[in-house]
Amino acid sequence: MCVILLCLFHCLDVLFYDLAYCVCDVGLRISILSKMKTHIFTPTLPKEVLYILESLQSAGYEAYIVGGCVRDMLLAQNSHIPYVINDYDITTSALPQEVMKLFAHTIHTGLKYGTISVLIESQSYEVTTFRIDGSYINARSPKNVTFTRSLAQDLQRRDFTINALAYAPCSGLIDEVGGLADLQHKRIVCVGDAFARLNEDILRILRALRFSSTLGFEIDFHTKEAIFSLSSKVCLIAKERIRVEFTKLLCGAWVKVVLDEFRFVISEILSQMREIIANNTLWQHTLSILDNLTPRSHTLAWVAFLYHTDELKARDILQSLKFDTYNKDYICSLLVYVKKPLNNNLTTLKTMLVDMGGRKKGEAMFKDMLKLKVAVINAQDTADKAQKLQMLDSIHSLLECVLASSVPLELKELCLNGRDLIYIGVPKGKRIGEILHFLHQEVLHERVSNTKEALLSKAQAFLQTKKE
Repeated sequence: MCVILLCLFHCLDVLFYDLAYCVCDVGLRISILSKMKTHIFTPTLPKEVLYILESLQSAGYEAYIVGGCVRDMLLAQNSHIPYVINDYDITTSALPQEVMKLFAHTIHTGLKYGTISVLIESQSYEVTTFRIDGSYINARSPKNVTFTRSLAQDLQRRDFTINALAYAPCSGLIDEVGGLADLQHKRIVCVGDAFARLNEDILRILRALRFSSTLGFEIDFHTKEAIFSLSSKVCLIAKERIRVEFTKLLCGAWVKVVLDEFRFVISEILSQMREIIANNTLWQHTLSILDNLTPRSHTLAWVAFLYHTDELKARDILQSLKFDTYNKDYICSLLVYVKKPLNNNLTTLKTMLVDMGGRKKGEAMFKDMLKLKVAVINAQDTADKAQKLQMLDSIHSLLECVLASSVPLELKELCLNGRDLIYIGVPKGKRIGEILHFLHQEVLHERVSNTKEALLSKAQAFLQTKKE
């Protein structure tokens, strides 16, 4: 009876939308209208998204959320894990001009492709007209699109079946391509012909690998076959897009499995890594480091992946992928530090913290370095593994003691500054910085206490030696 009512509401949504919305609002359990099976799906949508859907439907148009947000809500429901959806893509039968008439604040985000951004309380929501893509150019974007009033035709143009699910509160989930079954069976399957779908937009190869790594889904045979056949074309993907997708791939829980199975594809994506990928011992160790590194931030994932490169090659790879200067420098610095021998010597630890940037920056980098060192040790099958891990534990404890102490880890923490040096006759200029750096090192090595009197005395002795 519930499904019959829902179908009736869906057919008559233009005339009876308000009534249908009220019924939904009091908790009616919506059935998914799926080719595969009926399924209970009751997601909670933001009021802004509901407002956009309601506005379009009240004006006589179809409107649904579509793609990744629907996929992620279904996954969250099945796993009972709270979800955070950052982007809600909305698809509609309304033409771009009709969408703009309905909402007060809009931006022509991609008018050529039928996308309008609706602004509500400083937030942007993309609304795209149902469309059929024409032939693709540059292996990335359709040369032209044709607008359609058919949701089914729109869903047929999408990349993978799990991303071709649409949902609206009072019509349920629409599954035209078997996406729900593939989601339930953890499969990544192209919509339609796999070779044609991936050849249209080569970035989809990386997206397939990324979804497999982050979701733990198996890439189906035909999609896998198409990936290997088209792998030589990955050079056509914009470097910025490679960086974004590959970074997400590296952070996936199933990264080791994916990188190992698709190592040939990875060597096409990052040709600078071919030598390491071809060396099975180095490659397997790289994958083990990644696998042992949990949780895995973006920067840590890249350091682990580049572990068997030197700083020069790592910098070249990061530069080619258009990394910003901060992340590039941070990753390369960590790569150098993680390979340095480390012991629980107090002076060595303090000096390294200072070299890493001082109290806050140094703490963050030092702790990242320790996480990486733990992963590197766990990735090796050596007799002294337990001893090495115990050493790192003691170093971590020592680090916490240093951070909690008054040890000056930055020049500004010295009990003496440039004005004090000028007061005793030191001329302004480079000599000020030289003396402050000298005093800082003396304090770190515990050759002088961090008091103004002691530091002034040490500074005067330093100046005297320079005169002699």
